[in-house]
Amino acid sequence: MKKTLLFALALIAVGCAEPTPRNLDTLVQQGGVYLDRETMRPYSGPVFGLYGKSQLVSQSGTLVDGKWHGLWESYTSQGQRLMTFTYRNGDFFGPYSLYYDGVLREEGILNGRCGMQYIEGEVNPVTYDPCPPGLEDGN
Repeated sequence: MKKTLLFALALIAVGCAEPTPRNLDTLVQQGGVYLDRETMRPYSGPVFGLYGKSQLVSQSGTLVDGKWHGLWESYTSQGQRLMTFTYRNGDFFGPYSLYYDGVLREEGILNGRCGMQYIEGEVNPVTYDPCPPGLEDGN
């Protein structure tokens, strides 16, 4: 009885573990959608990628039905943050930040087609018109 219970708990723990991130190079990109190379179906799960010639840059994020969704981050080979963006269904939506030599240079909110706010450096905030009623969610 105890062995059966322990076996069942082990199966549950393994099933609840986070999936291993996949290299973007192992996926096929068609338009803005990433597909599993074997099934040619949109991929869902965590991903990472490496790019750049003179300076290696890494990126990581999550794909849902083949499109970026949630937090996306990129870093230099020295571990300095370059950019963070938030996606929803493949579009920029939500907080973002841009860095130069590890220093925050710009941040704000991308809200679909309106409501973008950002600051450059640490001063001079710039605010654009907010979204009209009904467009707060970017639709």
